[in-house]
Amino acid sequence: MHRLLPALLLLGCPGDTPDETVDAQVAAQVDCQLGIADGDGDGFSAMDADGALEMLQGFQGFLVVLPRVRVEAPAEPMDLSFSVELAGEAPFGGVQLATPLFEAGDGGSVTDDIVVFLTPTDISHFKDRPATLSVRLDSAAHTCLVQREVLLVDRDVCVHAGDDPVCPDAGVDGG
Repeated sequence: MHRLLPALLLLGCPGDTPDETVDAQVAAQVDCQLGIADGDGDGFSAMDADGALEMLQGFQGFLVVLPRVRVEAPAEPMDLSFSVELAGEAPFGGVQLATPLFEAGDGGSVTDDIVVFLTPTDISHFKDRPATLSVRLDSAAHTCLVQREVLLVDRDVCVHAGDDPVCPDAGVDGG
């Protein structure tokens, strides 16, 4: 028992309360918007009214979507968390700590592509299904939450077309 006493003293008593004189900074709630990379791939385009989000397949077979978020706050690293929920299924998601943001003009900032892995990697499980995508960004000074219904689509025939990818040869003769 004598060996436990120092540990108990360090932990404090159940009735101990934190010092009331410490002022906790409360992060300001700011607006944010879900979108995708613009045509150049460097900026931000607001998501279309249909909320279509193109699924991509990486070289190792991973299935992903790549949304971006525009935040009405200065470009500062923010912790990012996201979740995806399909009707009738448990939500899944992830966390990216200290996600860099880049100036977007008008005092706002934008994330780079947020890599959202879809599991399982079977595209037929997700294709043309609506999903709720939620993204939250937090820093000591700012916080925002955007939640949007998206439609997971596969419009790139080179990525997915049936069981095997089919890529048009663009006029190149393979023989």
